[in-house]
Amino acid sequence: MNVIDASLKIYEWFGENDSFSLEKDFSSLMNIVEDPERDKAAILCALESLEKYEMIKSCAVKNKKEEEKYWVINRPLESVSQNIEIDYQLALFISEIVNKFSKRLDRKDTYCDPSNISTDNLRDLTFIASFLMGDEEEKK
Repeated sequence: MNVIDASLKIYEWFGENDSFSLEKDFSSLMNIVEDPERDKAAILCALESLEKYEMIKSCAVKNKKEEEKYWVINRPLESVSQNIEIDYQLALFISEIVNKFSKRLDRKDTYCDPSNISTDNLRDLTFIASFLMGDEEEKK
């Protein structure tokens, strides 16, 4: 498992939970584990990355015998936004894909302006990708 894979798992976890403990929650987070120590290392890297961006905070809680580290959501994930820069070629490519798909569905309300790519446009693009991958996922 790499850090990006671990980050996706952690994002999913915090979508449903407010805190995470490596000791208590690792087995719930990971259904299939090939190398537990390496997977834990990837999860720790992902947690540290989220902590760096102040999405979560960590603290140690002293139990009977030892300290246990917890990571807790700093703010709801829905409130986290990102700013990205998109060059002209990519903006044009995104708008062409979204607009072609919108035409096929006869949905003019979802057209995409290449000079003003929005969150909704990117959401539409991910929907299109998910839709097109649907048959492939069912075959697995």
